[in-house]
Amino acid sequence: MLSLTIKQNNLLLLFDASFKKEVIEYIDDNRTTVYDACKYFSTRDRFQYNEGNFYTWYRNRESILATANSKKRASGGGRRPLLGELEELLADEIVEMRIQKMKVTRSFISDRAFEIARDNDINLVCGHHWVTNFMERHGFSLRRCTNLTTLNDNELINRAVQYMTYLNNRLPYLNLSKTLLMDETAIYFEDSRRQTVDLAGRHHVVIKSTGFSSMRITAAVSVWANGSKAAPLLIHKGKEGPIEYVTNNGPLFFTHQSKAWVNAELLIKWIDCMFPIIDMSPGKCIVWDSCRAHIATSVKEHCRRRSIEMIVIPGGMMPYLQAGDI
Repeated sequence: MLSLTIKQNNLLLLFDASFKKEVIEYIDDNRTTVYDACKYFSTRDRFQYNEGNFYTWYRNRESILATANSKKRASGGGRRPLLGELEELLADEIVEMRIQKMKVTRSFISDRAFEIARDNDINLVCGHHWVTNFMERHGFSLRRCTNLTTLNDNELINRAVQYMTYLNNRLPYLNLSKTLLMDETAIYFEDSRRQTVDLAGRHHVVIKSTGFSSMRITAAVSVWANGSKAAPLLIHKGKEGPIEYVTNNGPLFFTHQSKAWVNAELLIKWIDCMFPIIDMSPGKCIVWDSCRAHIATSVKEHCRRRSIEMIVIPGGMMPYLQAGDI
């Protein structure tokens, strides 16, 4: 499958069109990203592929899929018009920067394109319209940074294996009907996003608002490990008070907090609601993430006195190990 064209680590590598098609079909069939596909084939073939190559193949997928499997190049491959070649260089540079997790802005694209054009004696106006078209041609879009803890593959696998090993060792000592999995989420009274679909070219776009777009409550949602749903806790903003139990619109718990968010004191009250004081049975457990309030000293001490085991999901592993993480 591998012979010699693309320069990588001082080696020349040539990939058959059949392998490129396999990569493209894997991305489309599994609806995955270029980066995940690169990880998959690198693990499968025990060879570290270049993510930039995978990106280029997928970007040119139409011409590659129309190429015979025996060929090494897509039809029309070779030297492109000068401006197109410069765009390819800029697009590859952006991909390399994102692989290194560096920030790329529209102004950077404009400035870098102007520098490349100037160095090659090309008169190019890199305005807002040009940047937008460039991003569309090469499949780029503005993305919001996620708040996930950044872990490399080895650390990710190591944490997952250690957590699952610990969990499997603890399972014989846990009562699933007394094991609680919980997480909190904010619920806004109104969609705070300012974007809407409208006719192209319209200058004045107005969205109706109730004036409560910044108001929210917090819902602490939990489920028992045997599959039965537990009553949620709704936290409203207001003067702090006790946790009350409601059945006519529930069952659910509700309370008031000064900031409508959980803290250690509220968690202790909630724990006593979910695990009544009179419950002295063994095997009680809470599984949750490493939120600061969850691992507060007072919460740990209260769980120790109540004989409630705490299992904390390692940082950065919630999307993979916490079923309720949405």
